[in-house]
Amino acid sequence: MSRREDLLRAVCGKNLDENSARYADATAKIILGDMGKYFVKFWNEEGPGVMVLQPQDERSMFWMTREELHSAIERTDGELSETFRTILDAAQRIDPMAAAGYILKDDRGIRYFQLDYNEVAD
Repeated sequence: MSRREDLLRAVCGKNLDENSARYADATAKIILGDMGKYFVKFWNEEGPGVMVLQPQDERSMFWMTREELHSAIERTDGELSETFRTILDAAQRIDPMAAAGYILKDDRGIRYFQLDYNEVAD
């Protein structure tokens, strides 16, 4: 089973059918489109960076500039430092009108993903 199917089953339940999968996909696209508006707003007001989402923390969403990412590299070491270095490298290539970068920090760790708004997946 693919990651997408796992996520759809988590959202739609055991009775996953084509209509519920389409509905969940459409909902995700709408949410990500709205997040893209916030991404561009932060980019313009705070400077280039990435959106950090940490659902279990009190501060569940915030903006992290490239300078703050660089500082995080210097403050940490080992694998965590390399993770921030990889994120910074990717963030430096973002065109905010075409893509957005997100850090997800949860009980599974820190993950980075980038959404290309010009690429639409079926």
